[in-house]
Amino acid sequence: MVDSLKGFNIDRFADAFKNAIEWMLKDEHGNDVENEIKSLMENKRELELNPDSPKALKRLVEIMITQAWYYNKPLNFDEKMNTFINKVGTNFRTQRGRRELFNLISVLAPPRIRNRVRNMLEELLEYPSIRRFTEELYQLAMEGKTKVLGEKGRDNYLRDFGYWDRVPIDRHEMRFIVRTGIYHACSLKTRSDPLQKASLHDALTRFCSNYLKGYRVFDIDLGDAPGIVDVFIWYFCRRRGGKGYGICRRMPKCEICPLKETCLYAIVNISTH
Repeated sequence: MVDSLKGFNIDRFADAFKNAIEWMLKDEHGNDVENEIKSLMENKRELELNPDSPKALKRLVEIMITQAWYYNKPLNFDEKMNTFINKVGTNFRTQRGRRELFNLISVLAPPRIRNRVRNMLEELLEYPSIRRFTEELYQLAMEGKTKVLGEKGRDNYLRDFGYWDRVPIDRHEMRFIVRTGIYHACSLKTRSDPLQKASLHDALTRFCSNYLKGYRVFDIDLGDAPGIVDVFIWYFCRRRGGKGYGICRRMPKCEICPLKETCLYAIVNISTH
């Protein structure tokens, strides 16, 4: 599909985006990007092999107590959770394991949401396994619904544990999808709203399916994995703790952006200033 507005062409943008991926993998944060994607691959294998993966439990608890990172992650979270996992392992459903897990929640969760987190955890533990919960959560996501977790937390967890067609849309992805022209070229025009995360999720999915199919990174076909593409978008847009390029931020750095010749936002602004 070609958009004639100011010379924007989605095919040219897709080629430039692939080049940007290659650049990111070879540049200063390449190891960080590679390690994150390989970690997602390990998570997928982990849940396939272990239906009650303590690693998946840890991620779920993190999403619950931060409310998908609305609250800061406690500084001692990893230490406390790793100690619990080393002690209990997959026996967190036993009476003792549940008691220690709920005690841990009372220490880690912000006081104002402590009861809510406990209720979320109790609902999770009603399932016979975390893998069963994950499978049902994915089916709900396909229907635009969720359970236990909120929408962003749902998609973040699913993406992190093997469902790479899910994308945790936040403001970074929102900016990127709209600014670059992905939304304009790949949305369902009559039923889309750029202020709705579901519409942006759909546009990015269509972009990957239509323009990245067959392009592989670590043997993952990005045409089927917008959740993996999201990792590249995150590093491209955000800079935190010395990681990421911080290019497509609130104030975009179009002058140094490798996509500036093909990005709709850059084309419009460069040609009018």
